[in-house]
Amino acid sequence: MQLIRSILAAPLLRSRIASIAQLRRTFSSSTSVSARAFKYVVSRRVKQKPAKKTNFWVKQHLKTGRRIKYPPYPYGDSNIFKRSNRGLFGGKFPMQGHSVSSELEKKNLRRWLPNANKTTLYSSVLKKRIRLHVVASVMKTIKKEGGLDNYLTKDKPARIKELGPRGWRLRYAVLLRLKEQEAKRLRGR
Repeated sequence: MQLIRSILAAPLLRSRIASIAQLRRTFSSSTSVSARAFKYVVSRRVKQKPAKKTNFWVKQHLKTGRRIKYPPYPYGDSNIFKRSNRGLFGGKFPMQGHSVSSELEKKNLRRWLPNANKTTLYSSVLKKRIRLHVVASVMKTIKKEGGLDNYLTKDKPARIKELGPRGWRLRYAVLLRLKEQEAKRLRGR
């Protein structure tokens, strides 16, 4: 340590180190911004996206011209698995367990997520294709029930509980449209 101090104390060496530091340091606060060349900076235009078309159940106007006010979902939003609020997850949640190695039989903690896929389902009542995240077991139930509208309008408490907030809104939109169709049919008689 003292050897380094003695070397740095030598006046010739100190001046040489200072000149090397000056060579490396090219930045100076005295240069003005206008002196710098900004020839590679190009102003570019950002493509304007057209306004997104909102779906029926989001912006369906009633005869009064107001937006639909959905009744509150009786079971509330899921705070455990928030992704299930945006699709038809049928009450499925992530599960935890161990993956066990075959040779050493070591246990590692892991998670199993629900088998959710993004699919487009057609609603014959709304006359729209609806893009949703749907779990495979719910897809099977929809096919068994005979379509999305039949799945959504079933009145059993277990079905309403597994719908989730997004399914609840879809259900309300379908029921509104069915009510309008029924009123038209009665007026036509």
